[in-house]
Amino acid sequence: MDTGSGSSGWVLVCVMIFLLVVQASAVGIAELVKYGTRSAKAFCDIEQGLYVEPSPASGLDSRHLTLGAPEGWSHRYFMTSIELRRSRCIDDNIEIKSAYWKVCLSCEPHREIQNAWLWGCSTYIIVLVDDSESMNWSSGAGYDPGITYLKRPTGEVVKTSCGFDVQDFVKVGPLLYFKGEYGNSHFPAPLSSYFMGAMPRWTLAFGYLTGIVEGLDMVKVAVATTSRGIIQPFTSDMRQVEAAIDSIHPHAVSSPLAHSLFSLKAEFKDKCVQNRYVLLVTDGDELKDGDVPDDIKDFDMDSDPMDKYVEGLGSRCLDDVASYLKSMDVRVFVKGACPDETFLREVARKGGGIYSPARQDLVPECVFISQMPVIYGAEELELTNCHGVFSPKWLSTDGAMSYELEGEKPIIAKKSDTGFSGVVVDTCVDGATLYCSTSRDYLLSMDLESKALKWMIHGLGGKIRALNDTIVVGPGKDGFVYVINSDLKVLWKANCALALLTPGCVYTVNGADIEKRDMNTGEIYSLFSAGMDFSSIDYDPFYGFVIAGTSSGDFYVFDAELGLHYIINTYSDSPAQDAGVFTWRKKPYFVLATDMGLSVNTTDSLLWYHPFDGCSYTGAVVMDSRIYLGTWKRSDTCQGIDAGKSFLDILDAFTGDKLEREVLFQGMAFGPVIDLASSQVYYVNWKGDRVSKDISGLRGIHYSTLGKCLKRG
Repeated sequence: MDTGSGSSGWVLVCVMIFLLVVQASAVGIAELVKYGTRSAKAFCDIEQGLYVEPSPASGLDSRHLTLGAPEGWSHRYFMTSIELRRSRCIDDNIEIKSAYWKVCLSCEPHREIQNAWLWGCSTYIIVLVDDSESMNWSSGAGYDPGITYLKRPTGEVVKTSCGFDVQDFVKVGPLLYFKGEYGNSHFPAPLSSYFMGAMPRWTLAFGYLTGIVEGLDMVKVAVATTSRGIIQPFTSDMRQVEAAIDSIHPHAVSSPLAHSLFSLKAEFKDKCVQNRYVLLVTDGDELKDGDVPDDIKDFDMDSDPMDKYVEGLGSRCLDDVASYLKSMDVRVFVKGACPDETFLREVARKGGGIYSPARQDLVPECVFISQMPVIYGAEELELTNCHGVFSPKWLSTDGAMSYELEGEKPIIAKKSDTGFSGVVVDTCVDGATLYCSTSRDYLLSMDLESKALKWMIHGLGGKIRALNDTIVVGPGKDGFVYVINSDLKVLWKANCALALLTPGCVYTVNGADIEKRDMNTGEIYSLFSAGMDFSSIDYDPFYGFVIAGTSSGDFYVFDAELGLHYIINTYSDSPAQDAGVFTWRKKPYFVLATDMGLSVNTTDSLLWYHPFDGCSYTGAVVMDSRIYLGTWKRSDTCQGIDAGKSFLDILDAFTGDKLEREVLFQGMAFGPVIDLASSQVYYVNWKGDRVSKDISGLRGIHYSTLGKCLKRG
């Protein structure tokens, strides 16, 4: 074919190219017009939603609106602040309307921290209980006339709270309840050679033990008796300790105090333990005792003739064994169950301990943080613990009301005791109220304006969620989640592993079942059952998604009615921990954490996966399309939030590329604490040390313009 410049074929090609250019230009212009129209409409919508006629004297006026999180920011933690500014140029009679946006904070990220154990303050206590029959003899004291006591079928008498009125005595099956005044006349303990009085020694000992154990935290406790040895191995679960003490029946015919104490030396096997204590509870009457090595029998070198072993009777070398244990870095504390305290006080002194120790004598002082600080206004409040109890210096406890959870159909009843125990496990801020739960199942309510404790409830613990004066807390140590209102009325409870509070309803998780419940009644509206157990549940406020993760690392994405929208696989084959969402170009991106790693997924594909390489996940926040990922490499030897190392990785949200990596602290890091006013985020450790990161360069930290509108006249 002739292809000369004057040929008809060449002209046709030129015409086609020209038409394509014109078409492309038309499409581009149309898109610009479409974008401009949308922008103008958005600006108009914002203006109509915000505009309020200012006063005539005002030359400048501004109005605010809060919307969902900006694109590239975590929906859970952030929102968008829109500001419309209106001014008037008087000379030219022109009204100027401008719209601006920046990111604002919805809530601080935080995670529930159970087992806030400090290696540097680690304390193991063996409670050695004298269970000989002499513990049922008279203590020399009478029963308290106003107290109710329980005589068990096995013969022991203990203080009790029976929940019903007792005038003199009431028998309920094999259980006998009686008032102290009645017991002084009708139920006296056997008299000993030295003392009179109706109350048995065991009643004093048992009351002391239960009171001490109730207040212990940050320690591991084992229980032993003089006749049976260890009956409860070391545990931090004080319910197991209480059950072991409750199972002791003092009926043994011998009382080998020194021998039993000496044998406990071998029970302290953990080399990481810093403090090793024995708490001996006894009446001091040794019988058939003293079977210890010869070099121990007069270890204190006091030349006591009773240190010599006599066949059939034994010896009294308890003070020598205590002195020996002190030399082996084991301190011996003693609680006597009879008025003759002279010898037992000497045992405690030689053992390096204290006679009749209080709770704070057994728990190291150890001032530390187990949750991230709370920012309220311009103030930062540290949530410090001391002696295993939540005790920040800024908190006033004067006048606080004290309550107890009581009954099978629970009510919250007032109690006279105003103390509480345990370190901070979880926190939640609702307006000007800070809620904290402790490791010993106390729920505390504090007013952030006055920094005063308003009330405490014993029996409620675990994770806290609060919204408009409705509080969901749990599961605590009893395995139940409770929903209470601002009048401190229990609305309902559920035996479940997880709970989620959203506007208008509560979701509960029990194994493979998720239930949507009425917030006020607990009535089940809808139910979803999966093929495996769920290990996490989260809520996305932007899309209204309920996101539940399974023990195999799959994430189920539901609507509010538990209608299943997506199943997202992270391919990690490990339990789900956390789920968050951010938006980019109107498309949801899921940030999903399991025990093994972090992934970012769309609704239909895995974008990337970041393994934790043996670290534990501590939290992730998306800011300006960057993921701030916290992890903690636990120590291979000694455990505790003060051991190991914590890391901060900043990852590209779309590719997973590592933009920065930083070692934060020795031990676990809490955070990030997000302070938008100072354009910083920071992490804190158990000592309160902090590492800050500047975020002033992120898009959205400072106001950016959305557009302007000029109007003449």
